[in-house]
Amino acid sequence: MKLRPSWLRVAVGSAGALLLAAGSAGAQTLQWLGATDGTIGDGVNVSADGSTLVFRVSSSEARRWTALGGSVVLGTSGTPRGISGDGTTIVGRAPGVYGFGHAWRWTAAGGLTVMPVTPSQPTPNGSYAAGISVLGRVAGGASTGFDAPAYWETTGSQTYIDSAGLGYQAFDISPDGSVIVGYRLAAACGQTCAMRWTDAGGGSFVGSAIGTNPNSGFGVAIKASSAGAVILGVNDSSADSGGWTWTAATGIQLLDTGGMEEAVGLGISHDGSLIVGYVATGANNTAAAWAGVGAPARTLAQLLLEDYGYSVGADFLALATDVSGDGRVIVGKGRQGGVGSTQVFRLELPAPAAVPALGSLALGAAALLLLTSTLLVLQRPARRPGG
Repeated sequence: MKLRPSWLRVAVGSAGALLLAAGSAGAQTLQWLGATDGTIGDGVNVSADGSTLVFRVSSSEARRWTALGGSVVLGTSGTPRGISGDGTTIVGRAPGVYGFGHAWRWTAAGGLTVMPVTPSQPTPNGSYAAGISVLGRVAGGASTGFDAPAYWETTGSQTYIDSAGLGYQAFDISPDGSVIVGYRLAAACGQTCAMRWTDAGGGSFVGSAIGTNPNSGFGVAIKASSAGAVILGVNDSSADSGGWTWTAATGIQLLDTGGMEEAVGLGISHDGSLIVGYVATGANNTAAAWAGVGAPARTLAQLLLEDYGYSVGADFLALATDVSGDGRVIVGKGRQGGVGSTQVFRLELPAPAAVPALGSLALGAAALLLLTSTLLVLQRPARRPGG
């Protein structure tokens, strides 16, 4: 009796399918999602779960992108500054007279609304939203000529976070909503002092009591990991100077430049294990990443080639502006094919290889048993008629 070829294909195919199901890894994907402006300060933001992006196309148009819905105009001018964990809430600042403007909140359910402002001293000329936590707590403040930092709860109520008020600005809020980071104008720093605020402890300088950066003595805190365990900052009030990290254990550390003139971190994963931003020499900047505090800089193109064997080819990744909570989705700006206008990119890295669960091990064992049985049948001598 001969083993039928169709039966063999089914048996070996089933075993192979079971082996694949027992443990497989995806591949990285690089997507180009349309035009945006080329400025560093007006970045591309991604939700903590990596599903949703928000970015500014121009001074008069902001967009939200999802895999299912594509790119949708939000119906507001100005700049989006943050997105909630699931991508359903976006906050930003619309332009206004003399640059004051107003803070806005967009939700998938309710659309666009202006965020309420509680009177302060002096009376606000406007407001701004700077960032949003995973669950929707918003950091921002009132514009009064100077800025008075504040936060908004999901209910819409606003609270100023520092009684000193004027001369402060919030830049972002940690994913868990417990820490707000920014700066304060203070003579002690010569210009600006990086700050962190908590509900329990109020405001405090990031770094030392006289500033942040050991080189210049002033700086701005611009991003924080969960609970503010790792804070990213720059040496002045723009994102055009050297960047640094801060932790309670290490204090201020300048980011490695990877042999370039400067480095700036713009986004950080929730646990602080991945920092993204750029390295630059002169006006030439390249998207970069650091595997946590104190790690060497690598360009995103270098990381993809060395860790995943993937070449970006002619595509140019200029800025990495944000990263999802688990560090798998990196977003930013660049040029597809290295030419043309600036576009938004979304880079999704493969999930790390997991230790197989007991169910997967059992599935793999079953696949091996099936394959072994098949091979034994193939090797068994054919029986003679009447034997």
